[in-house]
Amino acid sequence: MLICEALPPELWQLVWDRLPLRVRVTTTKTSYEEHYHLLLPEIPRLGDYIIRLLRDSSTSYIFNMLLGIKQNEWACFGRWKHWNGNYAGTYDDYFAFLRHISRQNKNHKCLLALQEVNLTPRGEGRIRARNRPKHTKNKRQEW
Repeated sequence: MLICEALPPELWQLVWDRLPLRVRVTTTKTSYEEHYHLLLPEIPRLGDYIIRLLRDSSTSYIFNMLLGIKQNEWACFGRWKHWNGNYAGTYDDYFAFLRHISRQNKNHKCLLALQEVNLTPRGEGRIRARNRPKHTKNKRQEW
C-alpha cells in the first residue's frame, strides 16, 4: 500500500500541492508524462544525463520519452566526436554514438528504440557531403 492510499484525499492534496515539481514528476508515470517537458530546461548537461540513462536499463522509459522529443534535433547532427571517458571516438552520427553506449552497457531496450529510429527517415536539416551543392567558379562573361 502506498502512503498516498493511506491518507485521506484532503490531506493528500495538501501534501501534493506543497511538493516541488521535480518530486511530483518522479512519483508516478502519469505525472511524469504530464510534466516531463518542464524538467528538460533544468537539466544542465543533457548529454551526460542521456549517457547516465543509457547505462541503466531500468530508465529505458525515460530515455524513450527524451528520444521522442529530441529525435528531430539529433537527426540534424553530423559526425559526432566524443573525447571523454570510455566512449571516446568519432561516430557517423549522434545515434551511432548512443547505440554504441547502449551496446557497451547491454541496454537492449534502449538499443531497440535507437534501431527503430534508424529505420525512420532522418530530419531534413542535415546536409551530407553527397547532397551538398558543388561550388563552381564564377566565369567572367565576355562582352
